[in-house]
Amino acid sequence: MDHPIPISELSPAVAKVCGPAAPSAVKLMAARGMLPVPQVTDLVTLLYMLAHDPTPTLAEPARQSLLGLPDEVAKSAFAGELDPRVLDYLADALRKKEPLLVAVLRNPRTADETFERIAGSAGESIVELIAVNETRLLQSPKIIEALYFNKRARMSTVDRLIELAVRHGLTLEGIPAFREIAAAIEGQPILEAEPDAEPTPDDVLFTSALSTELGAAAAAAEVAAGGDAFGDFDSPDAPRPAQEGEGEVQRGFDVSKLTVSQKIRLALLGNAGHRALLIRDPNRLVAMAAIKSPAVSDQEVAIVSQSRAIAEDVIRYIADNREWTRSYVVKYNLVNNPKTPIGHSLRFLPHLRPGDLKALTNNKNVPQALSIAAKQLLQRRPGAH
Repeated sequence: MDHPIPISELSPAVAKVCGPAAPSAVKLMAARGMLPVPQVTDLVTLLYMLAHDPTPTLAEPARQSLLGLPDEVAKSAFAGELDPRVLDYLADALRKKEPLLVAVLRNPRTADETFERIAGSAGESIVELIAVNETRLLQSPKIIEALYFNKRARMSTVDRLIELAVRHGLTLEGIPAFREIAAAIEGQPILEAEPDAEPTPDDVLFTSALSTELGAAAAAAEVAAGGDAFGDFDSPDAPRPAQEGEGEVQRGFDVSKLTVSQKIRLALLGNAGHRALLIRDPNRLVAMAAIKSPAVSDQEVAIVSQSRAIAEDVIRYIADNREWTRSYVVKYNLVNNPKTPIGHSLRFLPHLRPGDLKALTNNKNVPQALSIAAKQLLQRRPGAH
């Protein structure tokens, strides 16, 4: 949102004080809160304008005066007829003053853009306040997307908002695995939530899972080997398999206790260790969410592309991604992975080096048609045999 407000859009009382023709002494008095202003909304707007003055000796006192208004005065003003740009500025400036931020968010003039930005990083109580404003959420679905990716948002709240979007026929394009998420919550009972309500046991479980650090290097090694570093376990104190030098695989939760929607959100918000665990989940929805996570790295893709323990849908998704398949390693891994659909393997075959093609002709783990195609391609390449 652009700041500040053009002078031509201000009320005469505010424009007179902060306009270019106003004396510097008058501006300074106003910035220090020493100039009488009858309307409290005009006072807030005036201080907002002066806080954007290019002169630091005006801007800083004005900012301090604006943020130092008595709470009762501020709450009354922030609920009044303020310009959305003023409210947008206040929303950022008041992040640590929750009662005043609440007043800003309850003002119907506050812009959707402001809600979206605050929703992405707000604390739990502010998230709950935003999440009950269904009219606002349906008007601007990007707010739901921001809440989904906010790690402080309760799992039960997020499930309820996804259900709200699905019920109203919305597709949340900003969530890469939205289709998987929508399918996961279908048929699940959705709890009604109110602001300040206590988190549910499932909320606590998900928060614990998200905060658990998993050994990404050890998990990656297990994925590559087709093993199960993160399978279910009987006790948090059970032995943690990890290869020397690859880091410890941490256990702080039982993944089997998570619902499908919880696993999907963990796959999208968690770290590489979480993804290495969940990309091998037997539920296709979970595995696909893990590979669609915005945080997936090229290195993770290279490791997953060689694994025979990964679902074919995940392998196909990698093979269809043009960015990932620019990597020679990924193409090589996909061609040599029996889970890769034959059509995709044949498409990558011409990109392989002669030595790798020759090895493929003797690879008993790939379809015979692929071995034959590799042999024929070698025969057609001058000097390759």
